[in-house]
Amino acid sequence: MLNWGIVGAGGIASAVIGSIKKLEHSRIIAIASRSNSEQFAREHGIERWYDDYEKMMKDPDVQVVYVATIHPLHYENVMLAIAYGKHVVCEKPMGINAEQTRNMIKAAKARGVFLCEAVWTCFFPAYQKLQELISIGEIGSLQAVTVNFGLGIDYAPEERIFKPAPVGGSVTGMSIYPAVILKAVLGLKGIEPKCHIVMREKTDIRYSLTAKCLNGVLVNVLCGVDLKLPLTAEIYGSEGYIKIPRFLCPDRLELNKNGKCELLCFPLPKNDQGYLYEFSAVQESIMRGDLFCKQVSWEDSIAYAEYTDQISGQLRCDEE
Repeated sequence: MLNWGIVGAGGIASAVIGSIKKLEHSRIIAIASRSNSEQFAREHGIERWYDDYEKMMKDPDVQVVYVATIHPLHYENVMLAIAYGKHVVCEKPMGINAEQTRNMIKAAKARGVFLCEAVWTCFFPAYQKLQELISIGEIGSLQAVTVNFGLGIDYAPEERIFKPAPVGGSVTGMSIYPAVILKAVLGLKGIEPKCHIVMREKTDIRYSLTAKCLNGVLVNVLCGVDLKLPLTAEIYGSEGYIKIPRFLCPDRLELNKNGKCELLCFPLPKNDQGYLYEFSAVQESIMRGDLFCKQVSWEDSIAYAEYTDQISGQLRCDEE
């Protein structure tokens, strides 16, 4: 049985608890939060609560730590957990840049503990099927990829997401989502993005990204906090195209070939938003003695962070 402790008592922690509780060989025994740990524990039936992160790390019964704080805190939270010999699952983005990501991976490897970035999209069966279709050339040679990712949140300067980077904005916190699709289809190494970034009160609220890859594939991404966009991705090939509605948590793919559309459906687990896929894989990996999940390898996390760094670099240039 794996004993879990949670760091951070916000919305994402509440969202995933039900999925962890469904696992046959896992249980949540502790929560650490600087503000509302006792209330959170009582609401979710967790037996131990801590008002200090390190106090929970010192609990010898906690084996796995799920980091659910805001991303500027991930680095210190993850490094603390690793220092105490805990396995770690960290919300995305795991680090605010590639340097932090590499340091966390290096620390986990040296300590011999499991570390996984919680990129839940990668664990969905629909995402796995997408990779398969691309690898077998189902739509022919690739020609273009488009990704639309908008949260549609009206501007409210008091909200965290509208604070300057790395706390808020569209680049640091949101870029990993389009990156997941691009990596599945193209890999990220050959992408050299050119970005147009819209700033508001020193916050990158939206951006467009275009790129031409070495193999001639065109890339177009729209990403923004305030953009009211459908959450869709489309992959175009010489013999057809694939559309992914709700690509963050996909339960279907639309395969378009020869003037016909085939709907490939992957129903979500009962009473679950899809987090069960992720945490089931994590449980299995830890119990096997693996140090990472094959669905989101350490190399994947570094690639996502490097991609985001490329965009952030253009953001800094715009400000100068």
